Amino acid sequence: MVMYATHPLRTTEDVEEAYDTYCANDGRPVIGVKRSHTHPYLFYALDENGHPSTFCGIDPNKFYRRQDYPVAYELTTFACVLPLAELGTINAQLQNERTVAMFVDPKKTVDIDTAEDFELAELILQRRLDRLRSAAATAAE
Repeated sequence: MVMYATHPLRTTEDVEEAYDTYCANDGRPVIGVKRSHTHPYLFYALDENGHPSTFCGIDPNKFYRRQDYPVAYELTTFACVLPLAELGTINAQLQNERTVAMFVDPKKTVDIDTAEDFELAELILQRRLDRLRSAAATAAE
């Protein structure tokens, strides 16, 4: 199991879910996916003159309304389970042709890459702790 320290919002239940997904899929590699906050159809590349063109090469006239976009998922290394026997076939994105997806709640996937990400994770964890303390105090009354 691969669990990067940059995902501090992961819980015991999340780890168990990753393992259960692995077991339910006959030991196939598992990687987390979440609904993408920004759809890839909205990404553009710029040429040397600053002219934008669609990054995905789609026909921009086909998708006027973003509600018509197909569902897009983003990989997350929130939790991955990789069988040792398949490590030689796993690519740089921690997957191979046998990989199955485990859906992850986007609210749990603060991936710490910046100081702001760290502050956000800290705030969320503090709120969790406050709720637990409040519930414990209520139960003790």
